[in-house]
Amino acid sequence: LMRGVDAAALGVGPDTAAAARRLARRDADAWYVPVVEAPNYTIAVFVLEPGAVIPLHDHPGMTVLSKVVAGSVRVRSFDVVERSGDGTLSARPSEQTVDAPAIVQLFPDVTNLHEFTAGPAGVAILDVMTPPYDADDRDCHYFEISAPGADLATLRVLRGVDEPDFECLGAPYAGLRPD
Repeated sequence: LMRGVDAAALGVGPDTAAAARRLARRDADAWYVPVVEAPNYTIAVFVLEPGAVIPLHDHPGMTVLSKVVAGSVRVRSFDVVERSGDGTLSARPSEQTVDAPAIVQLFPDVTNLHEFTAGPAGVAILDVMTPPYDADDRDCHYFEISAPGADLATLRVLRGVDEPDFECLGAPYAGLRPD
């Protein structure tokens, strides 16, 4: 199903972030375009301008399918190997650059912590998240690397941080309506 969806069907293109900025009359690090918000899943498009970053965060207990529908994105992900009593995490890193129309997956125990950095032309990413975020049970948490490794094979130590200086604003959906 995701393979058949493209940027045109979602109503996003190179000017989506600029149009959202004009409507909101302010800048944002990312734009959230809701397609469907249901009790068991959320479908949305995230739009980032060139070089913009969605900071390292988790999706607790969630599965997320992400399709790059326009542009490219560098995805830095972590698999948690061990949770320490002091709240830090030992995690195995991976990193890849993903171009449209590739699909990446995130599962509760695999690549669940990740950071997105938009490529030189920006990026639009279609996300299907299940179950959706929930402020009471599945809220987003942010992390930073507190002990870097020498290479991608070396475990990293991550620690939770307060929400960073990051703003994701809503933008109107202008694409096809799903049935």
